[in-house]
Amino acid sequence: MANKVLHLFTAEYPYGFKSEPFLETEIWYLSDKFKWIYIYPNQKSEGMRVLPENCTVRNVNTAESPDKLKKIYLLIASPFTAAKVAGSEIKDKGWGSFWKYKKMYFDLLATQLFIYSRLKKNSILNSSDIYYDYWFIDSALTLSIAHKKGKISHLFIRAHRFDLYDEDWPGTGVPFRCFTYKHSNVISFISQSGKRYFEDKTASCGGSSKLKVSRLGINRNLINNLPQKKSSTFHLLSCSGVTERKQVLQIIELLKSVDISLKWTHFGDGPLFPELTRDSKLLPENITVELKGHCSNTEVLKSYAKEFVDGFISLSGSEGVPVSMMEAISFGIPILARNVGGISEIVNETTGVLINEHDDPQQKLNAFLNRKWDREAIIAFQHGNFDAKKNYTNFTKILCGEK
Repeated sequence: MANKVLHLFTAEYPYGFKSEPFLETEIWYLSDKFKWIYIYPNQKSEGMRVLPENCTVRNVNTAESPDKLKKIYLLIASPFTAAKVAGSEIKDKGWGSFWKYKKMYFDLLATQLFIYSRLKKNSILNSSDIYYDYWFIDSALTLSIAHKKGKISHLFIRAHRFDLYDEDWPGTGVPFRCFTYKHSNVISFISQSGKRYFEDKTASCGGSSKLKVSRLGINRNLINNLPQKKSSTFHLLSCSGVTERKQVLQIIELLKSVDISLKWTHFGDGPLFPELTRDSKLLPENITVELKGHCSNTEVLKSYAKEFVDGFISLSGSEGVPVSMMEAISFGIPILARNVGGISEIVNETTGVLINEHDDPQQKLNAFLNRKWDREAIIAFQHGNFDAKKNYTNFTKILCGEK
């Protein structure tokens, strides 16, 4: 174990049971590499997930927002920093965009300066430790300001999806991207697609040598005897939140034209779950529906191990590289998915069928339902590309500056 201390900034982890499930696996590889890990959740919810013994949660209220007068004071008290951050944003997005959304920009900047003051006051910033923000938003700007001021020397940031793509930030795009990029050591992307997108968006900000791809991963499926198919009914499964972006309700529309015996199981809940429950009753009699609602990751994996699943479906309109798909292919389950974000890096000729922008989804579904899949080849692809031990071990080497 290296004699190093890691400061990990998260959205909510280890609180709650839904947010950042990928960290539940990664944290154990991090704990093997570092002497001690301090975790700083941006917000707190009920429930606490199991942590390694060398991990401590520090609640410094990073989600707290100062009042209006305090924000004005913070901006006035740090004119050089405010000008540098604002100037970087103007260079990235243009003066017109910055001026149009100036209130949002200055509110966000003042809040980040407030968080910076909290970290400084609590003696959390020092040049010898390693700082790792799991997202390219929230505390990432705070830490990049600390890096610019020389308070920290080792800043690493992951970028996933909503913290990366401008489509999720109407009007402004991802805020303060250029400044955060400049004042960090390494930015790691969970997909090649995300890295290429970021390179295009930051072409004017500097070189790309600090940009790396560090994929997420899952622990290998060690089940010796996978479930065998016992029914002629095609078992189709989906696993996601029931939200506008995930477009789960579109699966219902797609299944209305299926004429074979099919069972559709969905894991996950969300704001559109009542509509999903209502509309699923409109499916024809040859379609059986099983809506599981929210289930733990352990429950989902137990279901895969117990019951044969013929295929996994996702019609989501925006994705990184979903862990739910990594888990599906670890059991040899082929995937039908829209070609968005980094999906093409997990769904290919071996592992499934992609639905491109101008494709007929119904034709793609029919081809998917009728194809015979080499499930062993699908499992081998997961082991070769999304194995937790390999991917997270390599990532910890990046954090520690090892080659």
